[in-house]
Amino acid sequence: ILTQAILAPPWIGPGRPMEEHDEAFSRPLVGKFVRTSLVDAVPTTPFASATGEGDEWQSRSVDGQEGLCIGWEGGKQRLHLVLTFEGLLAKVPVANLVEFEPKSAEAGGFDTIWPASEADSEVFALTVAESLQSKGYCVVQTFVDAPERREALSAATDVKELEEYRRETEQDYMGRKNNTKVKRLKQDTPDSKPEDALERCNHQLTNLGLLLVPLAPDYLGFSPSAQSKAVARLRFASEAEADRLAPTPLTDDDIEEGLVKDHILFVQTRKVCMLYMIDNEGGDLSLYHKGGGEVVLPVAKNKLVLFQHDRMSYSYKPKGESLAVQAWMLGDMPAFQLSRIEGGNAEKQQLMGIVGPVAPGGPRAQIMSMATRYPGDCKEAFAYWTMQMHGTDCCTEWPIDRFDLELYYSADPGDTVFGKAYTNHGGFLRYEEVTAFDNEFFNIREAEARSTSMNQRMFLEIGYEGLWRAGWRKDNLWGKNIGTYVGDVGSDWHDNTKNFSMWLYDPDFTATSVSSAIVPSRLSYIFGMVGPTMTFDTACSASLYATHHAHMAMLNFDAWDTDTAGSLIGGVNTVGQMGHVNNCMANILTHTGRCFTFDETADGYQRGEGCGAMFMKLSRESKDQESRVACLVSSVSSHDGKSASLTAPSGPAQQVMIKHCLKFGGVEPEEVSFTECHGTGTALGDPIEMGAIAAVLLDDRETPLWHTTPKTNISHLESGAGLSGLIKMIVTALHCSVPPNVHFRKLNPHVDMEGYPRVFQTEMGDIQCNGCYAGASSFGFGGANARADIYTIAQKGPQAKTEMIPEKLDFMSVVCPKCMGCMCYRCGVAVPLNATRGQHHCQLLRDEFADYHFCSDCYEGEFRYGVAVEDMDSWNDKIRVWTTGTYSSWSSVDEMEPDGEGGYTCKVLLGDSCVEDFHLRTNFGQCLFPGRRRGGKSSRVIVGGEEDRKNRNWRINGIEDNSTTGTVYKVTLTWGDRRTLTWEPVETGSLREDEEVLGSTYRHGYFISGSWSQWGLKEMSCVSLTNGMYETTLMIGKLGKEEFSIRRDRSDQQVIHPAFAKAESGSVPVRGPDDAGNGKHFLVRGRRHEDVTVRLCIRSGKISVTATTASGSVTKWESQSEEDRTYQVMGTFNSFRRTPMQQASAGEYRCRVALLDFEPQDFQIAVDDDKTWVFYPSHSTTTSGDALTLGPDADGTGQFWTITDGEPGAMVEIVLDLNQEDSRKVVTWSFVNMYQLTI
Repeated sequence: ILTQAILAPPWIGPGRPMEEHDEAFSRPLVGKFVRTSLVDAVPTTPFASATGEGDEWQSRSVDGQEGLCIGWEGGKQRLHLVLTFEGLLAKVPVANLVEFEPKSAEAGGFDTIWPASEADSEVFALTVAESLQSKGYCVVQTFVDAPERREALSAATDVKELEEYRRETEQDYMGRKNNTKVKRLKQDTPDSKPEDALERCNHQLTNLGLLLVPLAPDYLGFSPSAQSKAVARLRFASEAEADRLAPTPLTDDDIEEGLVKDHILFVQTRKVCMLYMIDNEGGDLSLYHKGGGEVVLPVAKNKLVLFQHDRMSYSYKPKGESLAVQAWMLGDMPAFQLSRIEGGNAEKQQLMGIVGPVAPGGPRAQIMSMATRYPGDCKEAFAYWTMQMHGTDCCTEWPIDRFDLELYYSADPGDTVFGKAYTNHGGFLRYEEVTAFDNEFFNIREAEARSTSMNQRMFLEIGYEGLWRAGWRKDNLWGKNIGTYVGDVGSDWHDNTKNFSMWLYDPDFTATSVSSAIVPSRLSYIFGMVGPTMTFDTACSASLYATHHAHMAMLNFDAWDTDTAGSLIGGVNTVGQMGHVNNCMANILTHTGRCFTFDETADGYQRGEGCGAMFMKLSRESKDQESRVACLVSSVSSHDGKSASLTAPSGPAQQVMIKHCLKFGGVEPEEVSFTECHGTGTALGDPIEMGAIAAVLLDDRETPLWHTTPKTNISHLESGAGLSGLIKMIVTALHCSVPPNVHFRKLNPHVDMEGYPRVFQTEMGDIQCNGCYAGASSFGFGGANARADIYTIAQKGPQAKTEMIPEKLDFMSVVCPKCMGCMCYRCGVAVPLNATRGQHHCQLLRDEFADYHFCSDCYEGEFRYGVAVEDMDSWNDKIRVWTTGTYSSWSSVDEMEPDGEGGYTCKVLLGDSCVEDFHLRTNFGQCLFPGRRRGGKSSRVIVGGEEDRKNRNWRINGIEDNSTTGTVYKVTLTWGDRRTLTWEPVETGSLREDEEVLGSTYRHGYFISGSWSQWGLKEMSCVSLTNGMYETTLMIGKLGKEEFSIRRDRSDQQVIHPAFAKAESGSVPVRGPDDAGNGKHFLVRGRRHEDVTVRLCIRSGKISVTATTASGSVTKWESQSEEDRTYQVMGTFNSFRRTPMQQASAGEYRCRVALLDFEPQDFQIAVDDDKTWVFYPSHSTTTSGDALTLGPDADGTGQFWTITDGEPGAMVEIVLDLNQEDSRKVVTWSFVNMYQLTI
């Protein structure tokens, strides 16, 4: 580890090995500190260059020098080998040696010495680490002789490159009132080979840092990530030189170049400063503790001082000609995971380097996943793309294991009258893809599974795969409002007989097994999804019709303010012999066995089978926009009206449909990069569709429009065709490259190309952008038409744009762990929601002891330099502020009283629960809300839109203040440079009679909801308003039991409920009113038709619920204080069974758990034994105190703290501290007795 220059040679005398001197080491002075006295010149050699072989020993005087006796050579004079602090090895007679006790470091001595041998290095490092841990600094005595020091000084003088600091930043590097000039040295590494004395001294610092690396996590509380480049410090030669080299002030150019940003990074990561005082004539080194106090250490040559620079500052004042080499051990910067990108879509695209039209804004249908089972072994969407990209023809002859060629096929078209098809090709799935089914996964009995149609079975598997790819699982689908919309015209296999199910398998399942209406319903039934289910049979446009209606349903739910988890869309088709025969009898299938779309040989379509599904959700969230595969911008459906015949397509009707779809999505025709055509390959249909596209999309267009269709690859999937085209369009747009059309030789002469920039490609084509709109059309043969337009950016291939360009970001912000508002990830400046536009450059410097963990609003110290980010929502005298809250059940909006200088006040009456939530609004449509979900006074006041508020409100908790019902609170908003919101109880008697108190005239209502009424609401009668008593009756049903909960003002956010589900015992505490009551109900038992009286008492935050049966049985549930809540740790180490935490002090709970194995161990903390109501981290993390603590709520699915580096049986203590203002420190953990792996 240490270089030869700093090791004692492995010998004691010339040519005499160490192991021969066991007797010598038994002498009293060996290993002791000694001082020479009255000694003449003795043999000496420089310690730095000694090797043990051929060393030149010269006579020098070492009288009065101090050092360490490291060996004994014997002889008549009993010579001892002394390593002097001047860097010499000297052979000194024992008579001239006096043992002495070194002074303390504070008195000019040292804490430890540089190791005299490699074997001593580990003990040396441990001593240094212990000293740093105990007192924050350590002084090391080193051994460099005078010639070596002079050489280092000369080399430093010759270094030309000055390190330039700025006036505002210098003290963070060089300490207070610096009087030295600083020169930058070459970067040193463990493998470097020093060439001169200065480089050897620098290398010593590198090796010292390496020795401390394994000890730093346990002793110094950080994990070293790097060591800074070293600098040499020399005292100014004169005052004139000091003035000439004085640091200059920061400039705007410095800020834009990132100087302050880099400086703050250094301040945040510097941990241990190593100051190697090589040569000097004395002086003082003062260390200033962060908490107060000062330690003054004498400056002396051959002294190396280490101190924890994150905990103390310093001042280095050498005297005379001096040289010091300085470097820092640096810790890790917290790693950040990008959670979302906020801003306008145009700015986001610029950030990603996207070329193309701007993405649509607002709430949109985000397509989150796709699943396919198509011909050509296309088992997933990107396999489908690969097949398309290579121009694969997936059509084959009829599979011999499914079709009897002799019975159903004849090459003579005239034989259709005998029930034979004139084509024996199609797009087919493999036999097992159609027939195989995992009935056990879906909990379906084998008899019913055998009787179930291929379409139902296939959609169950592909539909669930679509949900699975979107993040849904069997255990979290239950009760979700997910709609299921499927295009299905029925399976050919069940046309063979009306009694298919009964004839082949089991007559009990005939009605449901072959019905197309059951296709979407069966999936919803199995997984308990409660959204709408619809089957569409509009022939070839069925699955695109399903897409449109799913889209409209989600928009309706949004307009009705009804929650929906999304929609699953599917399209399925299976083919049989008789379907081919029937279509050949109508002469609508191709005679050549393929779909020759766009080609002059087009003579009809070819049939195919398969199933596709996709899941989409209506969302405006940036995280959904970033994880989506595409955005469904618009969709429409229409009918041809009166056309040439019932089955003849109408060009004008198609034009209108395309125009309506573009208008719905706000898309300009020239923004559409390519179109996925219906393109069945019929002589009549293709030219009509091409004409409609040309009339709408090709007028006044600079870039060509690409035309494509999947039917040339996989044939026409009929009811599944629309979705197969939509999915192909999405994977094409995800690559921004258009695949070739198969079987295209010569353009249909009826397709007009004159003057239109359009492309019918026969090979891969580059769209020349990486963000695009595209549209897909589908036409039913009865005139039912549908279209959908999507937007997406390239995520695959050479055009992919999946990473941002950080240099183009205006802000990179994180959440302040105290006020929960946004702040710059580096300098901590508070970032308003509506900040000034333009790229942010860090400039706000705090005082020398400040950290940057909290935002500038929460920081209470002084700023050395810079200004805050300008807030565009600054106050002006035209702003009026209103408040609304639970004190009136959100039914009224009341104006706050302004003072004309940015102050607003109102008074609020505490209701019966003694807890009131509220937020503010302005006359300019702005909302004022806290950074956290239930904000207290420390939460930042954020100004934004309603969509930004996300159900965040302030909470006045009178229970914490020991207030009672009827207490009046004065709420004060101060809108200045920093917006603040506070509230305090008003003294009794200080209110004027005419003074308005919000909530004083409002009377809350309480409504019981229970199992006997299918959870309908019934208002409880007020028995005593003064005592807060309400009462109602219920009747026990035939099961002899009923469950119920109580809602205040009908709100599901104000539920009075037990702490646990199905609470029958009165020992279960009452909770609420809050939003944690989902699934938690009181349970009462009795005889059938027995009346039960339920009484609610709620006053001053104390709640009791009493159920009294007619037979006299009484159960009473009562509320408890927050201190009576229970908390449980649940994780992989206890199979998520919930281990109780023990209260250590007020608001602090602890639990020790044993790790099971070497694998990472995940955990959350449950409240009141409810595994759905948990504390969880803002992001999954393996570092204690790294992530924000969120909750308790029901949104913690998949978010865990993770314990790593443990052994089986290792004990870990998990702490929940509800008193912490820093939300990162609310949940922490540590190994007990340091039982942890050492890497």
